[in-house]
Amino acid sequence: MYPSAELVASLTPYQIEMSPPDWPFLPQLAPLYLSLNLLLPVAFFRLPEKQTGPFLAALVVQTMVAWPFFVLFPLSPIHPPSEPQSLSFQWADAMNMDRNYFPSLHAAYAVTSFLFLSQPLIGFWAAGIAISTFLTYQHYPVDTVAGVALACLASWWAQGRGRAVGYCLAELGRYTVRHRRYGFIAVALLLYSLVFPKRGWQMIVGFCYLQRLDDIQDGHLEWEGEPEEEAGRQKELWSQLKFGDSILDVLASRLHQANLSEQAKLPLIIEEMKQDRQRVRGGEIWPSERLNDHLVRTFQLSLDLMLSAAEVKLRTEDVPSLAPLLAWCSVTRDLEEDLALNLINIPAEVVEPGSFQQWLESERERAQTLYEKTEAELEAVKDRSGYGLLVLFHRSVKKYLEQTVSAAQSEIIESHFQSKKS
Repeated sequence: MYPSAELVASLTPYQIEMSPPDWPFLPQLAPLYLSLNLLLPVAFFRLPEKQTGPFLAALVVQTMVAWPFFVLFPLSPIHPPSEPQSLSFQWADAMNMDRNYFPSLHAAYAVTSFLFLSQPLIGFWAAGIAISTFLTYQHYPVDTVAGVALACLASWWAQGRGRAVGYCLAELGRYTVRHRRYGFIAVALLLYSLVFPKRGWQMIVGFCYLQRLDDIQDGHLEWEGEPEEEAGRQKELWSQLKFGDSILDVLASRLHQANLSEQAKLPLIIEEMKQDRQRVRGGEIWPSERLNDHLVRTFQLSLDLMLSAAEVKLRTEDVPSLAPLLAWCSVTRDLEEDLALNLINIPAEVVEPGSFQQWLESERERAQTLYEKTEAELEAVKDRSGYGLLVLFHRSVKKYLEQTVSAAQSEIIESHFQSKKS
């Protein structure tokens, strides 16, 4: 957003003329100005997990608020009395660009770091950075004051009503680090929320809440207590509607405020996730019918919640082949990762040496049939709201269908069960 504001501001047909600077010019403070690039990661990694999300939200909101000010109130450039040859000053000058003056995001980000960490040393550091913004002639004093005010307002919002937004941004980032496919999902959801803010953020909150709870249950996210107990607590929470202060509780509270039409299904989804934890803990291997019912039901419930968050009419019952198709894709895509977590999505009837390759091939044939059925079912509902969303899910499976079943996959399964026996 920062460079795009610079670009758009260059097209603004006017400038606000400012008085020439009459304060000292201290280019030797450029290293202090540049040290913001160190302060931000220091703050991020020193904050407890519950604060990193709101911290990120405060920074994002400040950037979003500053963007129209950069474009609509372009201040005349500041010309230093001399052109220092120091590399640090040239870096600082390049970072600040030529038009992004009011408010100073440099000052805003620095003060935000202090407001979240509340440590005297960080306070002196942030103050030094804020002062350096105008003493290095990168900003006018009014820009710095506005930046400090923006930091205070954004931090207050992010630690209150904006906490859920912060938690969602942090969760989307965490998922993206884990696998790039989550990055595509995050970008799609954020772009959707720009066009449909209410629906988009309902979908983001629902996705982050369920994905975090799922990660706790299957072991992708370390948890201090017993994950199954947390699932039970969340299930009870939805019956009592008394939300606490944890990340999951804040997201649940925001989801409850959305009053989704499929909200009553949340305890059912949590119960399915709880069963995954039981399978991981005990290394349980379920028979084909029970396993398939569990996987399909999980996708049906989750998809219906997502569709209700998007406020569309379609539900999984209108496209009955889609949930089984997605269940197959999930098992195939995450086969090695799930086995490493001791989550066995292979039917008990198949757990025999030499039978895995045949099972994988038969499952792929079944998925191909499901893909074609889903295509026909979608064609029948193409005039109903929600069609486009379901098409995206349907198409996401195609690349996995195009992959041939490799001997490596069956070897992975074989190796897992051999290690269990030994």
